[in-house]
Amino acid sequence: MTPGAMARLMAGLYLVQSAASVFGQLFISSRLFVRGDPATTAGNILANEVLFRAGITASLLSVGLHVVSAVLFYRLFRPVDRYFSLLTALFLVVASVIWTLAALMFSGALVVLDGGTSYRAFGPDELPALALVLLDWSDEIYNTGLVFFGFWCAAIGSLIYRSTFLPRFLGLGMALAGLGYATFLYPPLASAVYPFNLAIAVGELALVVWLLVAGVNAERWNALADRRRSATISAS
Repeated sequence: MTPGAMARLMAGLYLVQSAASVFGQLFISSRLFVRGDPATTAGNILANEVLFRAGITASLLSVGLHVVSAVLFYRLFRPVDRYFSLLTALFLVVASVIWTLAALMFSGALVVLDGGTSYRAFGPDELPALALVLLDWSDEIYNTGLVFFGFWCAAIGSLIYRSTFLPRFLGLGMALAGLGYATFLYPPLASAVYPFNLAIAVGELALVVWLLVAGVNAERWNALADRRRSATISAS
């Protein structure tokens, strides 16, 4: 695959995974969940079970696409710094694992509300409360994943800045996006600066648009890859 084709594939995947993540986490939460009201939340989930399951599916789809993106970004930036690119990919893989746990907690709420013999020990008022606890845990786990996603954004920003085949301002934008996501490391801070901590994620959008429209400078990418290969051969 040429570097230009790889860049456009990465941009397309980025758009799909972002849309799936927003639908699965933010849209579903805003439509169905009522903070501090387990009964209403439970009623909304059971009345919109298909929508809720679609949210779970979208979240898991997003996770899978993030893993694929981790591999593609590693391949694109490997000529810049092989080992740092690998570390960068690991940040996104860790975030994906954490988001998988969040999706499982999310689906656990529906399992609890559907009832069954395993939950006969709980009263009718206790099941909605338990489901809401699982949803709250899902949110906390998801936010932890955002921290590692922020690390990934910042690391990608560094690689872009050091590369010669993408403009440096894109690297600065991704680094700022990473800083915004990193605020979720301390939830009170994230709440205090919300939504400004997410607004600076415009750096992600700038990168996606650039990759879709302009791709990368293939000549410079190939030259950098050749130098890295020559250095590896010389070292061996």
